[in-house]
Amino acid sequence: MEIIKQAVFFNLCLFLTGCFYFTSSVRKMEKALKKKECSQARLDFLSIEGRENKKQLLAKKAVQVCLPISKKQAVWFYQYLSERERNKEHRLELKKTMARIYFEEIKDYEAAVKVYSFLQTQDVSAEEKQKYSFRVAQAYFEMGKWLASLNQVERVLSTMDKNKDNKWVKVFFLKGRILLMQERYKEAEDTFIVLQRSAPGFFKVNKVFLYLSFIYESRKEFHQAISNLKEYQNTSEFLMSKIKRLKIRQNNQPARTLQ
Repeated sequence: MEIIKQAVFFNLCLFLTGCFYFTSSVRKMEKALKKKECSQARLDFLSIEGRENKKQLLAKKAVQVCLPISKKQAVWFYQYLSERERNKEHRLELKKTMARIYFEEIKDYEAAVKVYSFLQTQDVSAEEKQKYSFRVAQAYFEMGKWLASLNQVERVLSTMDKNKDNKWVKVFFLKGRILLMQERYKEAEDTFIVLQRSAPGFFKVNKVFLYLSFIYESRKEFHQAISNLKEYQNTSEFLMSKIKRLKIRQNNQPARTLQ
């Protein structure tokens, strides 16, 4: 009988000790969140063991507190929640939010590629897959991975109908910029000229004419570079000064010798 009492007492102590440590860690985390110390809250969260339901509630609270002040910590809690979310639709929404934060807020393009690539494999609409594929292309571009970005761009363009979908314009613009970075100037020029003819409004608003001007200037085709900019020279002092500089360079070119 005495042995049974000791065993019960021992188990009760273990239970109470576990409760104490759990409650203590939770209180530490809640205190950190109250102070908006998201890094500390994450450390306290990692020390909490068991009570999965309670931990998920704490993670959701951490997301609400940290999202406006520390996107990096918030997305970590999003990751925790997404790994444990059983509802497929809810899990996808968490992943979409993570991808957006990685790409737009944190600028962690490598992480963005991973999440957007995952989303492309899910049961989502063709339009969403197209969007995620373009995001991957943009992320690769920001990472300086020109070939990977171009391959992704070509994949996106193959799914688009230029006559029905005007989203191709943004994709085509990215293609031109990639070709420019690869120093494939003639192909980049052809791409930008397509935009100039097919989407003049986009061409002007996004200052695509500057990219064309750069290509012409790199080939010392100053007359062409100036002509390309003249239509838009009144939009800014920068353009006017750039045209002036190009004219100076043009005038300083050595005269061609007659044969």
